[in-house]
Amino acid sequence: MPEYVSQAEFEAMLAAEEESPAVAVPVFVAPKVTDRGFYARRERALDFSRQQMAAAARVATLETRVRTDAPDAALVDELDAALAEQRQVMAAQVAFVLPFVRAIKYTDSEPPRLWVRPAEGPERESFDGAATALLEQCSQAEFEAMLAAAQGVAQAKVPPTSGGR
Repeated sequence: MPEYVSQAEFEAMLAAEEESPAVAVPVFVAPKVTDRGFYARRERALDFSRQQMAAAARVATLETRVRTDAPDAALVDELDAALAEQRQVMAAQVAFVLPFVRAIKYTDSEPPRLWVRPAEGPERESFDGAATALLEQCSQAEFEAMLAAAQGVAQAKVPPTSGGR
């Protein structure tokens, strides 16, 4: 049964609650520009951006039509399909960032525990599942920062080998 409180009581409860830090945090290690596959990653990330913009535009158009027109079953089905497509693009982006999560840091103990990414096997599948869940819970800004770092945006250029001569 829900608990009913006034707005003032609710605000007092929020003020009294201390925000606890996250218990599990993905440890993201950005690739270097010199790492193998840099340009392929960049092209794939740009393709994700194009897909995401197209899916978001399609969803926005369909949502506008649903609000302005009398929604029929075909329009609602089309909107559901567009939302499913948008979720698939996001799942692909999570799969793109996942290899750069090298560990999961658990902050519930002192010192914090690290679950390092296993090489392969059932432990790796378990790790990937936990890391995927953490990536899906990240804020949009954090995820976009990881996606940008995975494609090498805003990273320092490789220094010249001859010391600038």
